[in-house]
Amino acid sequence: MQDFQTIQGMQGFSQMTSMSAQPFFAGVLDFSLLNNRMNMTQQGMNMYNGSGSAAASGNNNTASWNQQAEQMVSMSQALNHQMGRSNSSFGHMNPVSSLGSADALQVNRGIADQVGALHMSQQQSLSMGTTTARRENSGGQSGMGSFNQQQQRGGGTSLTLPPLEEGDTPHSSQRPYSPFSIDEDPNWLSNFQCLIRSEILELFRVSQRGIKVRNAAKSLSVNQVGIRCRFCAHLQHGTRANRASCFPSKIDKIYQSFTMMLREHFPSCSEIPEDTKRRFTQLQEMNAQGASNAKGYWEHAAKKKGLVDVAGSNGRGGIYVFEVSIANAASIPPFGSSSTFSEPAIPIPLVSKLDRGLVSNFLYSLMEQTYRVHLAPSERKGNRKSLRAGMPGFGCKYCYEAGRMGLSRLFPARRRTIHTKVPDLFDHMKRCLLCPQQVKENLMMLHHEEGGGVAGPDADTETRGREREFFERIWTRLGHQQDTE
Repeated sequence: MQDFQTIQGMQGFSQMTSMSAQPFFAGVLDFSLLNNRMNMTQQGMNMYNGSGSAAASGNNNTASWNQQAEQMVSMSQALNHQMGRSNSSFGHMNPVSSLGSADALQVNRGIADQVGALHMSQQQSLSMGTTTARRENSGGQSGMGSFNQQQQRGGGTSLTLPPLEEGDTPHSSQRPYSPFSIDEDPNWLSNFQCLIRSEILELFRVSQRGIKVRNAAKSLSVNQVGIRCRFCAHLQHGTRANRASCFPSKIDKIYQSFTMMLREHFPSCSEIPEDTKRRFTQLQEMNAQGASNAKGYWEHAAKKKGLVDVAGSNGRGGIYVFEVSIANAASIPPFGSSSTFSEPAIPIPLVSKLDRGLVSNFLYSLMEQTYRVHLAPSERKGNRKSLRAGMPGFGCKYCYEAGRMGLSRLFPARRRTIHTKVPDLFDHMKRCLLCPQQVKENLMMLHHEEGGGVAGPDADTETRGREREFFERIWTRLGHQQDTE
C-alpha cells in the first residue's frame, strides 16, 4: 500500500511538471490544485525515501528528488508572491473567479522553462522508479489504473484538448473535430451562428510546422489556440480561401476574428459541402433573433471551453487551453446569471388540465413545457431595456431547471401580444438541447397536423373566443392585473 501511495505522489509530481511545462498563463491556474499537487509530491518524496522497494531502485536519486520538490515549492511561492497573495491563500482561491480576472497572473516564462526542463530530465527516472515499485507491489496495479483514469477523466469531466495541427491534416470527413459550440448556444444565438459554431468553425492548436508554414515565429507559439474552417483544413496553407484560420490575441478578440472569417472566408470556401453551404445561405438571409450581446456571449463560451488568455514573452500574447482550465470551466455559471438573482426553488406551471379543451393540442402541449419566470436585471438589454426588473414572463422549464436565460425566456408586455410569442417559444423548444427528443418530436408532429396550432384570421368566432380565454388565464397566472407599460 505504501508503494502505491509513493506512486501516487510521483504521478502527481509528473502531472504537475507536465502541466507547468506549458506556458504559464494569466488568471487561470487553479492554485488549490497546484497546492494539492505539491502536497502530494512532498508526501510521495517522503514515502519514496522510506519505501523499501522504491528506495532500493532509486536510492541514488533521493536527494535529487527532495531538492526538486523544494524547488517546486519555491517556484509556487514565487508565483503566489507575484499575485500579491500569501501562501496560505492557495487553497482558498476560486478557480472560476480567477479565469480572466483583472489582476491576472503575469508569470515569468523563465520559471516555466525551468519547470519544463525539470520535467523532461526526470521522466526516465520517474519511469524507472514507478515501474520497480509496481513490479514489487502487484496488488496496487488496479489502484494505479484507477488513479490514472481518474486523473484523465478529471472527476467525470472530459479533458480532451483541441487537436494539434498535423503535418497532413486528414479530410474533414475522415477525422473528428473540436467545434466551438457549447450547449448554451441555442439560448443566446441565432440558428445561423449556431450552425457555424457547431458544424463549420473548429478550435485547433498550432504546431511548430504550422508556425513555420505561416512564417509567424514572432507572433505564434506552439500549442497556441486558433479557430479555422474545418472543411478546408486538409488543403495546403497557400491554397485555402482567404482567412481560413485566425489566431486571436485575446479571448475578447475572438468575435472580431469570426466576423472577418464570415465576410472573407465562408462565402468563398469551395470545400464547404453543398448542403451545409445551402443552409448557411438560407439562415444568413433570415432576420433571425439573437443575443443583444453576442460578443459577450462568445467570450463566455470561449471560457466555458477552457480557453484562457496568456501573456506571452513575445509581447503579443495568445489564447491557450489546458486540462486544468477545462476542468475549472465546468464550474462557470450560465451566461447572464447572477449571484444576486435567482428564480423560485419551486417552479410555477402556467397551464392546468382544465385548459386542455380551450385550445389546440399543439398550443396546450407547448405551453405545458413552460414555467413562470422573472426578468433579471442582466436581461434588461436590447428590446427588453424598457421593461422593469422582476417582470413576470414564461420560459422553457428545462432551461429554468438548469438556470439558463436568453431566448428561452419571453416577456409579453400586453395580454394581446402573448400569442405573438408562441412562434419564438416553439423555435426555442426545437433547438433546446435540454428538451427531451420525444417532446420535440411530439410538438413538431402536432404543429404539422394542426397547421400551426394557433387560431388564424379565418378561425370561427367560438375557436378564437376559447383561445382568448386561454391566454387570459395565462396572463392572470403570470400575476398581471393590467398591461405593462
